[in-house]
Amino acid sequence: MKNKEPRIKLSENSFRAIAESATDSIFVADENSTILYCNKKAIELFGYQEEEIIGESLTILMPEKHRKAHLTGIKRFISSGQPKLIGKTFEITAINKKQIEFPIELSLSAWKEGEKYFFAGIIRDISKKHKVLKEMEILQTISAAISKADNFNNALSLTIKFICQEAGWNCGEAWVLNRVKHVIEYAPVWYMSEEKFMPFFEVSRQSTFRVGEGMTGSVFLNKTVWSPDITSLKSEFKRKEIARQVGLKSVLGVPIITHEGEVFASLMFYFNESKEEDIIFTRVVTSLAIQLGTFLEKKQTEERLKQSRDFYLTILEDFPALIWRTDSEGIPEYYNKTWLKFSGTCLEDELKKDWSTSIPKEDFERLTNAYEYASKHKLNFEIEIRMKRYDGQWRWILSSGRPFYDVDKNFKGYLGVSYDITDQKTNLAKLNKSNIELQQTTEELMATEDLLHKLNLELEKKVEDRTKDLNEKNDTLLKINTDLDNFIYTASHDLKAPIANIEGLTTILDDVTSASSFGNKEIIALIEMIKTSIAKLKNTILDLTEISKVQRMEKDDIAPQNLSEIIEDVQIQLFDQIKKSNAEIRLNLDDCPSIEFSKKDIRSIVMNLLSNAIKYRSQRRPLIWIKCYKKDNYAILSVSDNGIGINLKQAKLFKMFKRFNTETEGTGIGLYIIKRIIDDAGGKIEVESEVGKGSTFNVYFKCP
Repeated sequence: MKNKEPRIKLSENSFRAIAESATDSIFVADENSTILYCNKKAIELFGYQEEEIIGESLTILMPEKHRKAHLTGIKRFISSGQPKLIGKTFEITAINKKQIEFPIELSLSAWKEGEKYFFAGIIRDISKKHKVLKEMEILQTISAAISKADNFNNALSLTIKFICQEAGWNCGEAWVLNRVKHVIEYAPVWYMSEEKFMPFFEVSRQSTFRVGEGMTGSVFLNKTVWSPDITSLKSEFKRKEIARQVGLKSVLGVPIITHEGEVFASLMFYFNESKEEDIIFTRVVTSLAIQLGTFLEKKQTEERLKQSRDFYLTILEDFPALIWRTDSEGIPEYYNKTWLKFSGTCLEDELKKDWSTSIPKEDFERLTNAYEYASKHKLNFEIEIRMKRYDGQWRWILSSGRPFYDVDKNFKGYLGVSYDITDQKTNLAKLNKSNIELQQTTEELMATEDLLHKLNLELEKKVEDRTKDLNEKNDTLLKINTDLDNFIYTASHDLKAPIANIEGLTTILDDVTSASSFGNKEIIALIEMIKTSIAKLKNTILDLTEISKVQRMEKDDIAPQNLSEIIEDVQIQLFDQIKKSNAEIRLNLDDCPSIEFSKKDIRSIVMNLLSNAIKYRSQRRPLIWIKCYKKDNYAILSVSDNGIGINLKQAKLFKMFKRFNTETEGTGIGLYIIKRIIDDAGGKIEVESEVGKGSTFNVYFKCP
């Protein structure tokens, strides 16, 4: 037994090392379902402390509905040894310390030591997987519904109702852009879960907005808007008072755009509680908005084609030829006035007429055969037949037909023109002239329809090519950006060791040249130059490291920051520069609001702005003003100096490695880092400067 103890300890230690580094949650329990062990991932997933969960029953991790079945299954396995779920992976729900139920994937195993059984479970949280599946299900369902809608308003109504019901949102509405009046108007489609929200829609129907006005108008700037509380004092929501009265809080606004990026409508959804943005829900709504945009453009194209056809049919009503049209089954659905005048009937009676009663049998058979063959192969046809006129006379009719299609290339039937050529048969010259003129007219009409069809196909092809091109460019840019980040990070990291070696060698050279016997001043001067270059290179590597961190979005936890303490810390670090330049720094931070930001990032901003104000000084004594105040929804940090100033027309201040004064040492990345940090945080930076007088940098931090 003594020889086995080290192996047992090693086995236990190995198990713990593997379990603690596992990405899934691991539990070990005895045959009484008492928890004997859980790894760090399990503690993190379920929210318990280790001392709260060890020794407890496994049932605390299960919803009430699963507990009895679990205990029964354990007893059955111990008594019979027949596993039902042991050795398998299956999906079930679990419950955490906050009593929130969520889906998991569970794998069970069992073993026996002595007379006792032990069980191990590996648990994987599959909440994200379920959300993605739900997202796909919603998209597929609503996409199918949109494709079957008769018009854009029906598609909007289906989308709004389905999203609200599936996601549990209380209200949904749509807004459209009136291009004539240049205002945003309420669309006649909306959804509400309860009648109490009706006053909100009554106010909405009477409202209009300018583009960019309030949250509703901001969506038409091609922005997705999310607000957890539209009734707050800071909210830009124009209908906040009625929203407060009916009990609406959160809002999501998504633009509906054309393939050219023009916003022509928007979807707005409301919830009666304050909630943070659900990225998956926003993605679903955005995807559906894109489909609605595509749907509208398609319907508009179809409507233009329909209007065009109807326009030409209107023209052809009084055209001096017999115009007719059939459906895809060959059943007549239209005759113009000239035809009805020839037959002596009204349209309703003519549509019911059997053609065989007005055409001789042999001619009717030839007509039927010609039409059936042409329809089968979607060909044009032309035939001469005899037809009885309203006065009983048999007239020779030259009839020609062409197939026509909708925008989806579906065969819709035949459009034809027929001529009474009886008189022409007796006058060949007149017949030829009239036939040419009428044939040209027919061809022009058909060509116009073909041209419209071709233009629609070209439009769809351009949309497809543009989408493919944009996707390819986006993938290329993402790859280039990732490669650049990795190169900067690797280069800055790998250069540190050789530079440290060079720096060590220069230190050894310093020891050699500092001896009184060494008298070569040129070598000493060269060593000093090497040391200076090493220092510059180290600074460059540090700057590259900072760029890499900014590019990789590395930042501390966001928290309220004490700007006064940060500025004081930066002044201590820049003490030598401040003293050497005899700079005077004046602070005005009394009106500074709370700034929630990464401490490392805000320190980097202050460091770069203050060091630049000292570095780019003029012959005057440097005088630097630092103040902080609140304006609108921003906390503004302002740093002004009386330095050399900047020619803002020529300088590209915020480009990486761009320096606007070559007489002063620097790497040219400080302002780039500031711009990248503040852009990522949703703020902005503004610059005012005049050459020879000084500069002012205003950094805008979003207020919480």
